[in-house]
Amino acid sequence: MNDSLTALYETYWKGFIDNVYKPYYGRCAYPFLIQVTQQYIDAPKRVMICGQETQGWGKSKDSDTTDVQDIQRMYYDFMDTVIRKKKRKSTPYWNFNKRLVDSNPNVGFVFQNVVKSGKFIKAGCDDEIYQLTKQYFPVWMEELKILKPDLIIFLTGKYDKRIGEQLGSFEKVSMGKDFLLDELRFENPLIPKAYRTNHPAYLQRNKNFFPATEFLSELIQNA
Repeated sequence: MNDSLTALYETYWKGFIDNVYKPYYGRCAYPFLIQVTQQYIDAPKRVMICGQETQGWGKSKDSDTTDVQDIQRMYYDFMDTVIRKKKRKSTPYWNFNKRLVDSNPNVGFVFQNVVKSGKFIKAGCDDEIYQLTKQYFPVWMEELKILKPDLIIFLTGKYDKRIGEQLGSFEKVSMGKDFLLDELRFENPLIPKAYRTNHPAYLQRNKNFFPATEFLSELIQNA
C-alpha cells in the first residue's frame, strides 16, 4: 500500500514541483503525502479522517526537501507524535482525532485533506494554489482506491464546493443532531459511506466537542 502511494505521488511530482511548489514558494505548502501504518493495512475496518488543508508545511524545521519519501516520512512522524505517541500538546483538531483513535483500537485510521496542498503558514488555501494543485497533482481519487477505507469522516464544516470538486456530486442527509452532522451520499459508487461535521475547533467553542466524538465513535463501531 505504501509503495503504491509513493509510486502515485512520483508520477505527478515533477509537474507539481516545477509548476506549483517552486513558482509559488512561500505561498504553497508541501502536499499532504500519506504513509500508512501496518495496523491500518491489517485492520478489519478502515476509517479515513479528512480535514480541509495543511497549515505551515512549507518546509520542515530540520530540512528543506522535495523528495517524495522524505515528505511522506515527515507527515508520518507528525502523526506518530500527535496521534500515536502524544508527546506534545496538540490542537482541538488532533485532540479530536486522538479521541476517535483511542476509542476504536481495532480500527485502522488514515488522515487526509480535501485540498492536497495548503498555505505555507496561514490556514486557508487560496484558490490559485488550489486550482493548480488539482491540475498538476490530481491524486485524490487514486489515493482512495489504494487506501480502500470503509468510512470517511469529514471534519471540514461546510466545505461542499471543494469536496464535490475532488469526489464528485453528493446528497446531504442531516443526522438531526444539535451540531452539524450530515451523511454525504456520493453518486460515485467507489466512495464509501461518509459523514461530515464541523471543524473540531468550532465544535469545541460551541461545547459540542465531546458529544461529536462520542457519536462519531458509535458510527465507526457500527460501520
